[in-house]
Amino acid sequence: MKRILPLSAFLILSVSAGGAVHTAAALRDAVYGNFIQTEFTVTGRVNFVRLDGFGRPNAIAAEDGTGGIIMFSNAEASWDGVPKPGDLAVFSGRTELDQGKKPCAYIEKHVFIAPGVPAEPIDVTAGDIISGVRDFQRTRFSGILRDATGSETNPNWTMLVVHDGHSRVFASVPTAGREGETLKKSIGERVRLTGCSVPDDLSPRLRIGRVFLVSGTGDVQSLTAETENAENLPDAGGIQYGSLSGAETLGPHRVSGGVVAVCRNRRTVIRTHDGDFVGAEFPNGPMPGYGETVTAWGLPESDLFHLHLTNARWKKTDGVFKEEAPVSIDPRRLFTNRHGAPEMNSRLHGHPVRFTGVVRSRAGEDAANRLLHIESDGALVTVDATSLPEDIQNFPIGSRVAVTGTCVIEMETPRSTSSFPKIGRISVVPRKPADIAVISYPPWWTPARLCGVIGALFAALVAIFIWNITLRKAAVRKGRELMCAELGQIKAAMKTEERTRLAVELHDSVAQMITGISMEIEAAKGMGTAAEREMMEHIDIAGKALKSCRDELRNCLWDLRSQALEENDFGKAIMRTLQPHVSDTRIDIDFAVPRISLSDNTAHALLRIIRELVTNAVRHGKATHILITGKFDGENIACTVRDDGRGFNPDACPGVFQGHFGLAGIRERVSRLRGKISIAGGPGTGSEFHLSIPKAANFQ
Repeated sequence: MKRILPLSAFLILSVSAGGAVHTAAALRDAVYGNFIQTEFTVTGRVNFVRLDGFGRPNAIAAEDGTGGIIMFSNAEASWDGVPKPGDLAVFSGRTELDQGKKPCAYIEKHVFIAPGVPAEPIDVTAGDIISGVRDFQRTRFSGILRDATGSETNPNWTMLVVHDGHSRVFASVPTAGREGETLKKSIGERVRLTGCSVPDDLSPRLRIGRVFLVSGTGDVQSLTAETENAENLPDAGGIQYGSLSGAETLGPHRVSGGVVAVCRNRRTVIRTHDGDFVGAEFPNGPMPGYGETVTAWGLPESDLFHLHLTNARWKKTDGVFKEEAPVSIDPRRLFTNRHGAPEMNSRLHGHPVRFTGVVRSRAGEDAANRLLHIESDGALVTVDATSLPEDIQNFPIGSRVAVTGTCVIEMETPRSTSSFPKIGRISVVPRKPADIAVISYPPWWTPARLCGVIGALFAALVAIFIWNITLRKAAVRKGRELMCAELGQIKAAMKTEERTRLAVELHDSVAQMITGISMEIEAAKGMGTAAEREMMEHIDIAGKALKSCRDELRNCLWDLRSQALEENDFGKAIMRTLQPHVSDTRIDIDFAVPRISLSDNTAHALLRIIRELVTNAVRHGKATHILITGKFDGENIACTVRDDGRGFNPDACPGVFQGHFGLAGIRERVSRLRGKISIAGGPGTGSEFHLSIPKAANFQ
């Protein structure tokens, strides 16, 4: 049950805040008089409501003791239920300029007060609506529905044009689904519309002026029975030539006769029984064919040359069609007079003609709009072949054809409402397939084909030229790549040869000498006595040193012969370096530093350091699993060698004075690279070495 506010609340709501408009007359003056941007609070009885596609109010007309006003909903409006005609309610909001041009009252809040009985619509004329004397009231009027078209800016609206014989009214109707098509089927019928007229609608059509608002298709009522459309309509032949300019004010008329032309855009030309020619446009359904006798009915309009029936319908009738014999013409006479001056020969409209010419172009090759342009004696004639079943591709460009058809005048604007309708062109409309006959086909060797061949040859020459340039560039690039590869191979061979030479020299001289010294010291050690213990310790240290020197020399010889530095993958280079020194030990390598980013000096130093750490882990720590990792850590190259061996105490391990040079050599190599080394672990927990080498030192 609807709520009814107490009288005290009603009085409170009826009083506006300071400065706000609170009567329909004051709001009407603020919007449609001297526009003022202000707030309003108006209490009135609803006489018209139009909803949007979501069931929300779109436009509301209300009346109080001072008259009526139309208000439109704000997107954020608050609604106390859906208003209905007859309701008493309070509407609050603001006046605005919609789209910067149209003044309107926007509702922001609605409060229901009490229900009521809707007022009966007032019968008015189109003139009353146009004059504005019945604005904002619930009214109804009747007239001929002359047009119905969907809105281009909002698909949920249909615009109607209704004429009562004296004046024309625009009406807007919200439609959904097929409702718009249903309204179009009523074109030409007498209809009665119930709604509300307003000085201006909030349509993007800024200058449409006064509009009659309709709540829905239920308020558009047809007053013409279907059976009355043809039999009871006046004959269009009764429209005198002197009154053609006022034909758009007339209601539906009919015409009977034979179809002499079926044109594009669903237009026909009908020859009446008295020899006159009337055009007819059929928006829907099948079209009548040439030679059929029909009765057509629709709304009369004129181009000031001939009468037309728009939005027409038709039915076949009994009768005999007498075909007129075509007349051979010089096509130039369609556009010039006998003196050669430009002149459209309108007297040929509706009559059959015959001529020959050459097909110059084709346009609109879809079934609904097919045109041929034919040149004959210097004149270009448009042939409308829309009604023919043959594809216009059967008439190749350049072929000579004989054409027979009905001459039809086409206007630029076929309505007398334009300032002064002008002839757009004269077309010849073939009546049947035999009306276009090919006399001769174009020769194969045409200027167009010659130009095509020349163009193809030129394109081939350009392609060959571009291909030669591309091949030349590719050959030069390939030659440079081969030269660089050969130079690289020569450089590598020279390096290998030099390393081999140095290895041989070192092996034949230094290695043999150090081996001899080691043998002599071992012999001296065997000749010592217990009293000579300190000497024996020194000799033992010297032996260890010479042994370390021999091991280092052996490693140098291996490095010189090894191709590890030539590996592109530094992980593989590490594995190749370690292969001679590990057997059953599991080595895992995850070195994410690309070889190309390491200089030869840095790469060689890293390989020597890693080899020393791994051999120590295997030889002294008895490790079975070693993990080697490497990566870029900010501005440094970080390397880690971790093993699961016995481990050792870094602070108590033997050094150079005890004949152990491994860690000292590692620290010396790291120092030369301006790096740092740290050792983690202890006895029984394995060892872990961390190296950090600056990138800047890598490229020096």
